[in-house]
Amino acid sequence: MGATFQHGWDRVLVAALLMAASCVCGCGGKPTIQSYASPAEVMAAEQSAYKNRDWSTYVDCFTPESHEKAAKFFLPVFAGSLPPLQIKVEIKSGKQTTSSGKETKFPPLNLDKSTPAEKAEKLKRQEEFRAMCAKHGLTDWERHEGENNKQYGARLAAQIKDKRAFMIDLWVQMSPNLRRTAKHEELAELKIDGDNARGQLGHREGKIKESQEVEFKKIGESWRIANPGIFH
Repeated sequence: MGATFQHGWDRVLVAALLMAASCVCGCGGKPTIQSYASPAEVMAAEQSAYKNRDWSTYVDCFTPESHEKAAKFFLPVFAGSLPPLQIKVEIKSGKQTTSSGKETKFPPLNLDKSTPAEKAEKLKRQEEFRAMCAKHGLTDWERHEGENNKQYGARLAAQIKDKRAFMIDLWVQMSPNLRRTAKHEELAELKIDGDNARGQLGHREGKIKESQEVEFKKIGESWRIANPGIFH
């Protein structure tokens, strides 16, 4: 995990890979998820939503299982760069201690090279993220002795009451730092087997053209992206 807030944050941004979807409010304030007739249609909706910063639509293009997997993966990354609530941070030295005076196993923030304005901005982003997590039920960041990342991530994610709403808020918060356009090009080699499908998603970064496997799942009458590994 990153030794600095920025490093940890960047790793999360690089992971702009998780979820997507479409949502408008229905009766009683409950979201009515848009239906997609084919894998290609949901893939196009995901890319359009990302470009237009329509994060509720973006998140809903993915399956609920993808939301769960994404939360379990990313929360430990954030925890590596954000000190827990009980941690006291001394800005000048970057030293971290608990209220009892013990040193923590969390890496220092390493803010000493930042300007005062940069330090203030990083700490502000930390508090905004922590407040957003608390709104969704995540308040206990303490890592238990012997916990690996998978176990830690599962325990953090279990505190979040609504994974979909959490992921929407997370993308809204990260939005100012994300690249504006997706680098996807086209969906090819699509193979459909009942309610499951997979294909290759081509994308270009500069002169380099690559492809990655993308999986889809049909839920009811609509297709969703099943793997939270789609890079932008």
